Amino acid sequence: MRNRLAHNYREIDVSILWGTLTDELPRVRDRLEMDCQVASAIVLAERFEEEKSEWLLLHLAATAGSAMAVGDEGSSHTH
Repeated sequence: MRNRLAHNYREIDVSILWGTLTDELPRVRDRLEMDCQVASAIVLAERFEEEKSEWLLLHLAATAGSAMAVGDEGSSHTH
């Protein structure tokens, strides 16, 4: 159909064109909308996992640093 419309062929069946515009395109639009929503949810979930991993690494590093500092303080008091 694209070639016929683009190249202005005169063999276009108006009923087929109308059916495509009124029946097929709305279904395609709805499907694309659903696909975009799913893709968006996947991207958001991946970003959340990345941010959660970064936070955990930073938190664990900070916690490990605090534990080392406490351990160092404890060893200085025993000497």
